Amino acid sequence: KRHSDYIMGRPESWQVKGVRYIFEPSTEIDAAAKTIKFASGKLTYRAVIVCTGSRMPLIMPQPGDSAAARVAEVKKVSDAIGAAQTVVFNGSGTIGVEMAGDCRAKHPNKRIVLLSRDGSVLAKSHPPELQKRVLDVLTRVLKVEVVKGSAPRDWLEPRFEAGSIPISGNDDTSEIAFDFYMPTFAQGVRNEPLKGLLDALDERGLIDVNECLQSKKHPTLFGTNTTNLELKGHPITSRVIAAATTAVRNAELVIYGKPPAAHKDSE
Repeated sequence: KRHSDYIMGRPESWQVKGVRYIFEPSTEIDAAAKTIKFASGKLTYRAVIVCTGSRMPLIMPQPGDSAAARVAEVKKVSDAIGAAQTVVFNGSGTIGVEMAGDCRAKHPNKRIVLLSRDGSVLAKSHPPELQKRVLDVLTRVLKVEVVKGSAPRDWLEPRFEAGSIPISGNDDTSEIAFDFYMPTFAQGVRNEPLKGLLDALDERGLIDVNECLQSKKHPTLFGTNTTNLELKGHPITSRVIAAATTAVRNAELVIYGKPPAAHKDSE
């Protein structure tokens, strides 16, 4: 219950007056009809901002999951990691680095492997000097094995049973044995509600937008951290907040028949 209180909170403490809240996952956005479908019905919009977040199994809960279901999932992962001798995290960005560090803090004697495409860490989010410092701490102090190489494109789900992951791009090894495997990289936008937006997405499943965070295909569609306009810099929360501000401002401009403004990043 204490955990549930923290992750669920009390909606009445943060709800804004005059805003309608729907506490169920959307199932489809139809950009042509300008409707959003839910299990209990649908609503019509004049502008929509897609901020469904990235797909990251285990890291992100499934839309509509109860607090009890999420607690059970986290416990399952914790038990699997605890029982494993070798744990492989695939992805050396902020999440992968944090998972490897947390795993080492909890399990001082376990073999921990962090798979990185180019052998570096935090390459997309932090300056080179900090990347080197973090890599040194991981490998020298925490004894995490940072292995250069890429996993097959279809290794997108966690694996709780022992096996071997084939890797490419490494001259010394072609596979890594594991007892628990977990992808720790963003796998594109949560696309469950985007069934009606396939013509608006790029090859990675991201909303193809202009400099205003506005869909090139559907002018009343905007995105926050779900588009192919990369939000560079750290901390990422500041980048997302800036993008959300732009999306809200531009959605309002479009509703009133005015041209949207280009996104400007800010701290």
